Amino acid sequence: MTLSELKAFMVERKRASVAEISLHFDSPASAILPMLEQWMAKGRLCKLDMQGGCGKVGSGCSCKEAPVDIYEWRPSPQG
Repeated sequence: MTLSELKAFMVERKRASVAEISLHFDSPASAILPMLEQWMAKGRLCKLDMQGGCGKVGSGCSCKEAPVDIYEWRPSPQG
């Protein structure tokens, strides 16, 4: 996977989790995260704050789902 391939995927999908990207490219998250960080540094990708499970904070949550990192592609300022 290249930065350009990741960009094309994100442009098409708009939003995706690390798990979805990993599955699509058949690559481990450890290989994907540095590429996501590069696009974030360029201002083209942002990480959304998402809650896992029921969304209750602290001991009020009995869900087993962990928070999920969702990344969203930002269109270029030029259009």
